[in-house]
Amino acid sequence: MLEFFRRLFANRPAMLSLSLAITALSLWLVFGAVRWSALADALRGLSWWPFAFSLAGLAAGTLLRAGRLRVLLRRRGVTFVMALETVLIGYLFTTLLPLRTGELLRIAYLGQRSGAPNATVLAAVGVERVADLIALALLAAVFLSGWAGRQIAGLPVDPWLLAALAGTGIFAALLAGRLARRRFAGGLAPAAGRGARLRQHFFQGIEALGSGREAGLLIGLSLALWLLVSFSMKIAFLAAGQNIPYAAAVVIMLGTCFAIALPSSPGFIGTYHLGFVAGARLAGIPPEVSLPVAIVFHLVIQVPFLPLGGIILFCQRRKLLAEATDG
Repeated sequence: MLEFFRRLFANRPAMLSLSLAITALSLWLVFGAVRWSALADALRGLSWWPFAFSLAGLAAGTLLRAGRLRVLLRRRGVTFVMALETVLIGYLFTTLLPLRTGELLRIAYLGQRSGAPNATVLAAVGVERVADLIALALLAAVFLSGWAGRQIAGLPVDPWLLAALAGTGIFAALLAGRLARRRFAGGLAPAAGRGARLRQHFFQGIEALGSGREAGLLIGLSLALWLLVSFSMKIAFLAAGQNIPYAAAVVIMLGTCFAIALPSSPGFIGTYHLGFVAGARLAGIPPEVSLPVAIVFHLVIQVPFLPLGGIILFCQRRKLLAEATDG
């Protein structure tokens, strides 16, 4: 795994330059017109107890993420504990490293931890992202269909179109999984050579899509995850004395998801705040209300889980060093 680190950061100056540029632009867009004294007063005026409930919701979301990864890789011997370790390690690496490189490192970690090929884990993580996209499309269809046209910048949204797009995405994902599984069973298994083994390992990571029950479970877990994140955001706004509609929290959640999908600095500093404030603005919540909540909520997401990831990494250090020595 140490060799993986070296290769990953072989072009470190370019990566860091891009990271700094994205961070600087995002921070300027968010904080460029902020009156710092007013922001400090708003932060001091926040009530802190709602963030404790938000943290509990985010912790439950972490368990849902681990359960989803377990569903994807249970045939490869991945236990719930391994999956939970991987999620927390991913939080650690993503917070400390730029440009979402934590995603790649958690793939390497789980491959080393479970003995599953990296291609299998990579494919499973790809399925996670597909499930997230489908879940987010469904949430957009449900919560924006009767609300967006009236309250989001006056933009009309056809609920039937959103529902059709979400349904098409679900159907395409299930169909692709079944076709991939049939192809794998019919022709790839007997093939020889490194390329065939790589394809075999990759298709092992998407086997869950071949089962309608498991695919439905994946989408259900993803829906529950993002509904829980949205609820945690709604609770967080109580800290500012704002009981925002649940649909507004969903819009803010969608904004942050879009923002953090972009390559960014460690911990999504700047990009997360930009997505949060932009989503809140679309929902009719002014930046002077949403920005203090965004700052504290971002810390609630990042800070408590870092020690857990660090402890897990420390406990597994011997295995990581052994792998590096063997490589």
